[in-house]
Parts: sequence; C-alpha cells; structure tokens
Amino acid sequence: MLLSSCTKLLFQEPGSGHDIARIMKVTVVRERFEFPIDVGSKEPMLEIKKRIHHIVGIPVDCQNLTIYGCELIDGLDLTDYPAITDGMRLVLVINQAPPPVIQILVREN
Repeated sequence: MLLSSCTKLLFQEPGSGHDIARIMKVTVVRERFEFPIDVGSKEPMLEIKKRIHHIVGIPVDCQNLTIYGCELIDGLDLTDYPAITDGMRLVLVINQAPPPVIQILVREN
C-alpha cells in the first residue's frame, strides 16, 4: 500500500492500536466556527461524520476530516491514528455535493 509521507506520520496499521477504548474530546474546526465533540477512540471516522451531520447539518458525503493536511479515512477509527490525542483539532473540509440527478420520463403517444 502506498502512503504519502503525511499519512505515514499519522497512520498505524488497522487493528494495531490500543485495545482499551477511551473517550477523547476533540475540536472540529471549519473556517469561522468550531465546536467540541466527545468521541470514542474506537469510534469509526464515518460515525464521527454522522455525529457532525446531526450537530451542524452538513451531509456526511460532503465532509472530509483532516489533520496536518491529511484526510482521515472513513473505515478507520481514532486508534489507527496515533497522532490524534485528547484535545486535538480536526479540520472539517466541505466538498460540494454533486448536483442531483433529475430523470425526465417522456411518454410517447
């Protein structure tokens, strides 16, 4: 698996993290606003994104969480990123959602 040098700094092989789950407080930062959120160290990034959606209403598929400029992968949890510790700030990057697909049905007479 090819990993960028940034990701190598953050990444730990899945399943090689600590076995003890703990609660951490991280701050989610987006331009002019930020908010704290308590997360479990074994909580998958996708679940954290779902919680962010409930808090600020940004759809999960439009969210990228980053740290040190590296995107955090949805299928991994915080124990897979040893650089993320209690009190860390995660940057929320919002991607534009693709335009909705509209289908037009045409009836032939």
